[in-house]
Amino acid sequence: MTLLHRVNRHGAVIPDPSALPNEPVDFGSKLQASLEIWRDKGHRSVLLELPIHLAELIPVAVKAGFAFHHSNAQELTLLRSLTAEPVFVPSATHTVGAGAVVINDQQELLVVWEATERNNPNRYKLPGGYVDPGEHIGTAVEREVLEETGVHARFEAMVCVRHWHVNLFGSSNLYFICQLTPLTEEIRDLDPEIHDVKWMPVKDYLASDEIYPFNQRVVEMALRGDGMSTGNLEGYARSPEEVEIFFQP
Repeated sequence: MTLLHRVNRHGAVIPDPSALPNEPVDFGSKLQASLEIWRDKGHRSVLLELPIHLAELIPVAVKAGFAFHHSNAQELTLLRSLTAEPVFVPSATHTVGAGAVVINDQQELLVVWEATERNNPNRYKLPGGYVDPGEHIGTAVEREVLEETGVHARFEAMVCVRHWHVNLFGSSNLYFICQLTPLTEEIRDLDPEIHDVKWMPVKDYLASDEIYPFNQRVVEMALRGDGMSTGNLEGYARSPEEVEIFFQP
């Protein structure tokens, strides 16, 4: 009898973590028997998800031919091929972030100076940060603006995407620059990571030699309205809660 499992559309067996034996010897014997049956059935690979409370099973899985695939704070996933050819099941390769171009009716731009850049002459930048797992980009950038500046703002459009190979934990980064409309203008409740926040005249920001050219360019794009807005695609199988789609107006 095999370990309780499901098989995904790629032919990968995924054992149920909640049904795994807690005892390493019992787990090892059932795992070996299951691997033989799954191989005979023609399955291609096994993705073994081990919660942190089952960490003592990791050496057993490695001895059975599993290799580390990816992990988070509470779980490690290991991979084992069941075929002669290596099975490439990619792990997460990118982090995702979002930055904000927020311009008020007085043609002032909301900018932040991060505490870690206190000695950097190019100090004022656009507010932004990482997108949380399962979080829409529009929601994330509104949240980051509020956390860093205290300003409530509404997502309007996506202006630019930067693909940067920063090698953070071996990952690249996708950074989405978005245009937002401020709903409030009072600056308050500064994030501890932020040294200063202010509304800067857009013309001063674009004319300054102390601002990163990339930031100046995306502000110019936002002023021209060169962005994509979110929308629903008729007949698309996914709900708006599951996926964001950005369209050129």
